Amino acid sequence: MPQITFSVYLAGVRIGGGTINPTNPSVTVGGSVDGFKAEATITADFAAKKATYHIDLETPFSSNTFDGTLFTW
Repeated sequence: MPQITFSVYLAGVRIGGGTINPTNPSVTVGGSVDGFKAEATITADFAAKKATYHIDLETPFSSNTFDGTLFTW
C-alpha cells in the first residue's frame, strides 16, 4: 500500500508527524513553541497523485492561514 510519512516543525521544533495512506488519507497535528501556535493538516489524494496542506498559524502579532500543494508524484 502506498504511504507518505511526514514531520511538521515550528521554529525548528518538531510538533508532530504521521503517516497517511489510502485508508487514512489525512492527518492533523499541532503544537506551540515560544508564543507561536500552529495546526497543520496534510492530505493525500492517491488517485490524483497529489499531497496538499492546510496550516493555521498564530503568532503574538497575527493569525494566518496557508493552503497549497505540498508535492505531486
